Amino acid sequence: MMRRFYPYGVLSSLILVQGFTVLNRGGYYRLYWIPAAILLGLLLAGFLVGLNRGWLSPRFNLNTDLPLLGFLGWAAVSLISSVNREETLFEVTRLVLLASVYFQVAYALEQDRMKRALGYSLLGIGVFDAVYGLFGFISGRALFLVPWVDLPSSQYYVTGTFFNHNHFAGLMEMEIFLGLGLVLAVRPQGRPRSEFWAQRLFLSLPSGIMILALVLSLSRGGWASFLFGFFFFLALVWWHTHPSWSRILAFSLLMVIGISLFLFRVNREPLHRRLATLEAYYQQPEEITANARLSIWKSAVGMIKDHPWTGTGWGTFRSVYPSYRRDRVFHGIVFAHNDYLQIAAGMGLPGLGLFLLFLVMLFREGFRGIKSRDLNFFSLALPGVLAGLFTLLVHELVDFNLMLPANALLFFSLAGMVAGRGRELP
Repeated sequence: MMRRFYPYGVLSSLILVQGFTVLNRGGYYRLYWIPAAILLGLLLAGFLVGLNRGWLSPRFNLNTDLPLLGFLGWAAVSLISSVNREETLFEVTRLVLLASVYFQVAYALEQDRMKRALGYSLLGIGVFDAVYGLFGFISGRALFLVPWVDLPSSQYYVTGTFFNHNHFAGLMEMEIFLGLGLVLAVRPQGRPRSEFWAQRLFLSLPSGIMILALVLSLSRGGWASFLFGFFFFLALVWWHTHPSWSRILAFSLLMVIGISLFLFRVNREPLHRRLATLEAYYQQPEEITANARLSIWKSAVGMIKDHPWTGTGWGTFRSVYPSYRRDRVFHGIVFAHNDYLQIAAGMGLPGLGLFLLFLVMLFREGFRGIKSRDLNFFSLALPGVLAGLFTLLVHELVDFNLMLPANALLFFSLAGMVAGRGRELP
């Protein structure tokens, strides 16, 4: 009986913890993180018990599992040389709990319909956050009153339930392409052609709403990453299904026209101001240092040079940064604004290497799935899932979305879908 009902418990818990962290400002602050950590801890304990008792019979994908386990293990090794062991212990525990979602999705949700339910539920959470943010942006008031969820004090951009519009953009990037992947997974199954395309068009609406929210988030990193991700997505779609270029062009134009029509109905002044900053950066690239990022990156490189093997300890960037601080950059820096530098500074170069190896093997697995042209649900959705992962990884060159539990949970959920592809039971 437990073998039968265990996956349903995992599914409902994963949906609950994703929704909770999104609603609670991304779940970063400890007050918001602790309830999510308790639930994730129970899930991990249940997963280990399930393996021991035979509730699960997974065929592990060692190509992706071993690099991820190595990465988590090296994070624990960084505790040895950590400058703040208490902080490192907390952050390593958080990382292990977040990454455990990868194994839950890949191996506990074995049936195709379970992954389908998770995909649509995650999409629903993203659409909710986009609608919440858009409603506040347009009306100037909350869609509904929740004491712990504040709209930004300035209604110049959309942030949903997040503190920071860049982190909201990170969530939207993954959700948009997840939605487009779910559209690709819709099959004719003997229905009339008109009904099939009508269903696909209807399922495209959530992604359209989230693209609009991404545009109005005014996140420059989000905009640039989405463009890279969109071209990557089109390339994967062409490789997977070989559609005519006319269909791809029509799809792209339809999305652009829809968003443009909406933008004509809202206050465009903030958007114009944000675009003007891009022009200024193009004319004077050195002005990027005014945003502090280049100076922070140089400080992070200094940390890596001094601690190349085990880093300063995972989660200690805030503690170490003042010693490497550059002029004109304030003290309260918590993250490197580049997750790759963040990992190398906290865990050393071996930690970064293991993380990159995990990504390489994960995308290799995804490409193999696309090449196989299987007809199971998430093989069909793979172009969207991979594009969502790719887009966030591009964004991480200038931001720290993976340090935010809500975005990390979605990232590892999508990674689990890729690793568990092709293992679905009928």
